[in-house]
Amino acid sequence: MGKVKINRMVCRHPSLFKAMWGATMGWLVMSVTNYFGYWLLPEMLDSFGMVILGCFGISLYLCFSDAIHSLVRQYKEELLSTTIPKITKYSLAVSFVVLLLYSMWKFSQVGDDPIDPTSNGAVSGIPRQVVGVVVACFIQAFIVSVFVYFISLFLKICFVQFAGRIRRIGIETLLGFGMIGYLIAFPNDSPYVNVIVVLIAMAFLYDIWRFADFQERLLTVGDIKRELENASKKE
Repeated sequence: MGKVKINRMVCRHPSLFKAMWGATMGWLVMSVTNYFGYWLLPEMLDSFGMVILGCFGISLYLCFSDAIHSLVRQYKEELLSTTIPKITKYSLAVSFVVLLLYSMWKFSQVGDDPIDPTSNGAVSGIPRQVVGVVVACFIQAFIVSVFVYFISLFLKICFVQFAGRIRRIGIETLLGFGMIGYLIAFPNDSPYVNVIVVLIAMAFLYDIWRFADFQERLLTVGDIKRELENASKKE
């Protein structure tokens, strides 16, 4: 099957989407103007922005979750092929082994008195701790594999199976997370970095607004009354 173009998706909660989109745009404008005027502390704006972005991300899930689930159900056979399950299984196995070896190495560095004099040279408390390490590694590896599963599904939806505006949003999302990771690892206030961040954010806000379809909405009491009046007039 060829790639399917997806340029719009039904937004389940238009009011929520518009409110959070406007709040994000307002924070972005405040950040740009504050760069020239310094009316607020940049740290305060950054903290406020992280809250705004987190809420915006949650609102996007609430607004588009039904459309995405419907898309996955419709193209389930193509999306959930053997590739994604294999990647998930390999990530589970590899992450478990790596985490187990790392935990064992850390465990071997802790304490200089593993021998209990009353146990005739037996190692005291090791089995219980080893079981705890193994269980913790399984839980962490499971979390990693779930994360890899959703990343694989995201990449397949945005770059492999579908085309159109959904791909542009996928690219902008990856660039945005890449810039967040870069700024966490290398904090700086370079104007070039700030320009790149603003351009990515503006492109994402533009595309996500064009991507949202506000046409479908729940019927209100007034809508139902008008429909009944129109039907009675036709009769």
